[in-house]
Amino acid sequence: MWFKTRHGLADVQPPFEILAWQSPKTKQWAVYIRMKYGPEGEGRDLFRKVNLSNPYVYLAWVEDGAAVASQLGQIMASIETAIRSQALVCDLSTAGSATAWGKGYHLIQWPPQ
Repeated sequence: MWFKTRHGLADVQPPFEILAWQSPKTKQWAVYIRMKYGPEGEGRDLFRKVNLSNPYVYLAWVEDGAAVASQLGQIMASIETAIRSQALVCDLSTAGSATAWGKGYHLIQWPPQ
Protein backbone atom coordinates (compact mmCIF):
# COMPACT_ATOMS: atom_id res chain seq x y z
CA MET A 1 0.00 0.00 0.00
CA TRP A 2 1.18 3.48 -0.81
CA PHE A 3 0.89 6.36 1.64
CA LYS A 4 0.87 9.94 0.34
CA THR A 5 2.03 12.31 3.07
CA ARG A 6 3.09 15.93 3.40
CA HIS A 7 6.67 14.64 3.17
CA GLY A 8 6.40 12.31 0.15
CA LEU A 9 5.22 8.86 -0.93
CA ALA A 10 5.97 5.63 0.90
CA ASP A 11 5.32 2.08 -0.27
CA VAL A 12 4.77 -0.11 2.78
CA GLN A 13 4.11 -3.84 2.67
CA PRO A 14 2.80 -5.99 5.54
CA PRO A 15 3.50 -6.97 8.20
CA PHE A 16 3.30 -3.59 9.89
CA GLU A 17 1.37 -1.76 12.58
CA ILE A 18 0.15 1.82 12.68
CA LEU A 19 0.57 3.67 15.95
CA ALA A 20 0.34 7.13 17.51
CA TRP A 21 3.19 8.47 19.63
CA GLN A 22 3.95 11.73 21.43
CA SER A 23 7.47 13.12 21.19
CA PRO A 24 8.81 13.79 24.69
CA LYS A 25 10.90 16.70 23.35
CA THR A 26 8.42 18.61 21.17
CA LYS A 27 5.15 17.30 22.70
CA GLN A 28 3.82 16.86 19.16
CA TRP A 29 2.05 13.67 18.11
CA ALA A 30 3.03 11.39 15.23
CA VAL A 31 1.08 8.71 13.41
CA TYR A 32 3.62 6.26 12.11
CA ILE A 33 4.07 2.79 10.67
CA ARG A 34 6.38 0.37 12.40
CA MET A 35 7.46 -2.56 10.29
CA LYS A 36 7.11 -5.98 11.96
CA TYR A 37 9.48 -8.24 10.02
CA GLY A 38 12.64 -8.43 12.09
CA PRO A 39 13.85 -9.07 15.61
CA GLU A 40 13.68 -6.32 18.21
CA GLY A 41 15.54 -5.92 21.47
CA GLU A 42 19.06 -5.33 22.72
CA GLY A 43 22.17 -6.93 21.42
CA ARG A 44 25.89 -6.43 21.57
CA ASP A 45 28.49 -5.76 18.99
CA LEU A 46 32.18 -6.03 19.73
CA PHE A 47 32.36 -2.92 21.93
CA ARG A 48 28.90 -1.82 23.08
CA LYS A 49 25.21 -2.51 23.44
CA VAL A 50 23.03 -1.88 20.40
CA ASN A 51 19.27 -1.59 20.09
CA LEU A 52 17.65 -3.62 17.34
CA SER A 53 14.43 -2.18 16.01
CA ASN A 54 12.37 -2.43 12.87
CA PRO A 55 12.16 0.58 10.55
CA TYR A 56 9.36 3.09 10.87
CA VAL A 57 7.73 5.65 8.58
CA TYR A 58 6.05 8.86 9.76
CA LEU A 59 2.67 9.41 8.12
CA ALA A 60 1.47 12.58 9.87
CA TRP A 61 2.39 14.94 12.68
CA VAL A 62 -0.20 16.72 14.84
CA GLU A 63 0.29 19.72 17.16
CA ASP A 64 -0.55 18.95 20.79
CA GLY A 65 -3.74 20.60 22.02
CA ALA A 66 -7.37 20.13 22.87
CA ALA A 67 -8.24 18.67 19.43
CA VAL A 68 -5.36 16.19 19.22
CA ALA A 69 -7.48 13.11 20.03
CA SER A 70 -10.00 14.03 17.34
CA GLN A 71 -7.27 14.69 14.76
CA LEU A 72 -5.53 11.39 15.51
CA GLY A 73 -8.88 9.60 15.27
CA GLN A 74 -9.59 11.16 11.87
CA ILE A 75 -6.16 10.13 10.56
CA MET A 76 -6.57 6.56 11.83
CA ALA A 77 -10.09 6.38 10.35
CA SER A 78 -8.73 7.49 6.95
CA ILE A 79 -6.10 4.76 7.10
CA GLU A 80 -8.66 2.14 8.13
CA THR A 81 -10.97 3.16 5.27
CA ALA A 82 -8.11 2.86 2.76
CA ILE A 83 -7.13 -0.57 4.10
CA ARG A 84 -10.70 -1.91 4.11
CA SER A 85 -11.35 -0.66 0.58
CA GLN A 86 -7.99 -2.03 -0.60
CA ALA A 87 -7.07 1.37 -2.01
CA LEU A 88 -3.77 1.62 -3.84
CA VAL A 89 -2.95 4.97 -2.16
CA CYS A 90 -3.94 6.27 1.27
CA ASP A 91 -3.89 10.06 0.91
CA LEU A 92 -2.71 11.73 4.11
CA SER A 93 -1.19 14.72 2.31
CA THR A 94 -3.36 17.19 4.23
CA ALA A 95 -3.60 15.24 7.51
CA GLY A 96 -2.26 16.70 10.72
CA SER A 97 -0.30 19.92 10.80
CA ALA A 98 2.35 21.11 8.35
CA THR A 99 4.18 23.02 11.10
CA ALA A 100 4.36 19.95 13.33
CA TRP A 101 6.72 18.21 10.87
CA GLY A 102 9.54 20.43 12.01
CA LYS A 103 12.48 21.99 10.22
CA GLY A 104 14.18 18.70 9.32
CA TYR A 105 11.58 17.76 6.73
CA HIS A 106 11.04 19.20 3.27
CA LEU A 107 7.28 19.33 2.73
CA ILE A 108 5.73 18.66 -0.66
CA GLN A 109 3.25 21.20 -2.04
CA TRP A 110 0.94 18.69 -3.74
CA PRO A 111 -1.28 20.18 -6.47
CA PRO A 112 -5.04 20.05 -5.79
CA GLN A 113 -6.79 16.97 -7.14
